[in-house]
Amino acid sequence: MCSGIAFFFGLFLLFRGQLVINNRLIPPNKTRMIALLLMAPLAIGLFAGMALFSPGGALDFDTLQNAALIELVALVGAIGAVYYIISSTPPSSTLPLNRMQPFVPPSAPSPAPDIMTIPEAAAYLRVSEAEVMRLIDDGKLPAARIGDSFRIARIAIEDFLNEEGTAGG
Repeated sequence: MCSGIAFFFGLFLLFRGQLVINNRLIPPNKTRMIALLLMAPLAIGLFAGMALFSPGGALDFDTLQNAALIELVALVGAIGAVYYIISSTPPSSTLPLNRMQPFVPPSAPSPAPDIMTIPEAAAYLRVSEAEVMRLIDDGKLPAARIGDSFRIARIAIEDFLNEEGTAGG
């Protein structure tokens, strides 16, 4: 029964690809190795049962007991090897964000600067930089050219949003 559970868990890991355990990011190649180790005891138990079963004889309790013992030893060995693989993987400081950090409520957003660049204005408006450039080129968003870049006053963006809100609604 335990080998069957280990087999299906190994099958799950085989398709999962990557594993995070105890603040350790197990890479896909090691995850596949762990999956195969967990799947092996059931296969070993089945092969041991077939090898111990005599073709002309009846299936007896001693044969089943020996096959189960071989399967149990294989399972303990597999779990030991899995533990070694996991413990030999160093803790990771760059785990996927959704896996590593507990939920922390967002703090108050930092105030936007009074004067913004194109990327800052795009982030503030939640549009692309190309869209901000189009608004500037169309004369809808006033901006000052400094060299080959633009600076946009936050108040100009807020005025633009207020005008768009009253014109659209």
